[in-house]
Amino acid sequence: MFLISPSVQGLQRLIDTCRQYAEEFDILHNETKTQCMSLLPRPLKHIAEPQIFLGIHCLEFVHEFPYLGYTITDYLKDTADIEQRRRKLCATGNMIARRSAFCRRETKLLLFRSYCYSINGCSLWTYYTRESIRHITVHNDIMRRLTNTPRYHSATHMFTENRLDNLKITVRRTMSSLITRLRKQQFAYTKHPKQWGKKKI
Repeated sequence: MFLISPSVQGLQRLIDTCRQYAEEFDILHNETKTQCMSLLPRPLKHIAEPQIFLGIHCLEFVHEFPYLGYTITDYLKDTADIEQRRRKLCATGNMIARRSAFCRRETKLLLFRSYCYSINGCSLWTYYTRESIRHITVHNDIMRRLTNTPRYHSATHMFTENRLDNLKITVRRTMSSLITRLRKQQFAYTKHPKQWGKKKI
């Protein structure tokens, strides 16, 4: 569960309401895993963190927090999530290259499509540095290693020869798919506003 409040008093009131609901229906909260994050502008970063309690336990404030596979930071940038995807992609690429060293080229390309194209959350990347997005070029390095393509060979030509999409096209298609789904939901809401509340999400 994720609680958002513009003030400390409001957040404490929300936590107290959740605790009362949990006590009423015999639900246990994990106090050690429950954490807080303050989203402050840069001039106010020096302000001391307030004390927020879950029962008698004082909650910990963190700078990064993984939520539903996405890394949320207090400075509202996507660099931490991009770095996490890069490390995961490196581990996946090394595993595929090691275990499919003696496989055919078609098998390697099939494994590349299956394991290296699923970059969850890339459609939400909007605020990042140029250096962080350059590090994700490990996508090209994995393809070079699987197809034994030299470094001086063009990455775009390499993907075109194998009839595959590079990382930019993958991110663009994911963003287009997200926008299409949002527009369909908005159209359904404007077309049938009375039935929107009856739909199960």
